Order: sequence, then structure tokens, then C-alpha cells
Amino acid sequence: MEPWVYGELVVLVVAVSGLICRVMQQRNLAIQTLLNGQTQISELRRRTIIGLEHENAELKAMLRAHEAQLIQLSRRIDVSESDNERVLAVRTRN
Repeated sequence: MEPWVYGELVVLVVAVSGLICRVMQQRNLAIQTLLNGQTQISELRRRTIIGLEHENAELKAMLRAHEAQLIQLSRRIDVSESDNERVLAVRTRN
């Protein structure tokens, strides 16, 4: 082989090595970007779950309050019906 061929091969090897380094840098950057994205997604999921748990607790508290109100109303209705029955019984006796 002629000497100039060796020089060209060295230039090609250096160029290919540079390209490989650049590809590896881009690969590492892509991996870092993906990891950052996964971290952000995980944080968003965590915050969403915490928010939903908080909202669920509030809804359960509201439900218990409404159930208590329904029980009170039901008792009032029962008392009112009882009173009405007594009034009717007294009226029918008279």
C-alpha cells in the first residue's frame, strides 16, 4: 500500500471515532432525558394519587354527614307520623 493510503485510513479512523463519540453523547443525552421524563411522570402520579385520596376522604365525610341528616329526617318523619296517628286516634274516639 502506498503511504498516502495509511494517512487517509488514519483520517477515516479519527473521523469514525469522533462520530462514535458524538453518537454516544447523543445516546447519553437521550437516556438522561428519558429518565427525567420518567421522574416527572412518577411525581405527577404521586401528586395525583395524593389529590384523589384527599378528595375521596372529603367525599366520604360529606357522605357520612348526609347519611346523618337522612337518619335525623327519618326519625322526624317517624315521630311526625306517630303524632299524626295519635291525633287521628283521639279524634276518632271523640
